[in-house]
Amino acid sequence: MIEEHKRDVALCVLALVATVVVACDSKFIKDDYRPSSRGPGQEAADSDRAAEKSLAASKTEAREWLAENHDKHVVWKWNKQAARKAIDELYSAGAKEVWIVDTSKAEGGVELASEFVIVLPADAAPRKKVFDWIARWEKQAEIDEEDRTKDGGQKYFVLSTDL
Repeated sequence: MIEEHKRDVALCVLALVATVVVACDSKFIKDDYRPSSRGPGQEAADSDRAAEKSLAASKTEAREWLAENHDKHVVWKWNKQAARKAIDELYSAGAKEVWIVDTSKAEGGVELASEFVIVLPADAAPRKKVFDWIARWEKQAEIDEEDRTKDGGQKYFVLSTDL
């Protein structure tokens, strides 16, 4: 009887330990988990890989895509005038290139875009101006301060209007 009780207690303890381990380790399985050892440099590298993948799949220079003669081109949650203004400001600040990526087709021949890939300048002064623009845009878009973009040496910034 005592042996059965010890066995039952041991099984309960083992089950409890297994539950705690699974609960603690589940955060490591989630795609959005970022260990604290990840610095801005690693996040920048991950972001650059994602941007390069989007650029390799399909891209069109933003000013060209937003040109007046493309009346069926639509930017998600922005009007074309606001999108053109943002692109002009980014180029004026020093962005090397601005691409529209991952467009989708809709009814009536409409082409919808919601992602821009900005090629960041390497030189310090224009880079700071572009990051200042990004900071203003992220604040206006009400992105939480802890989630805002920091300069981690990345080559690209991906601007999504689908917030």
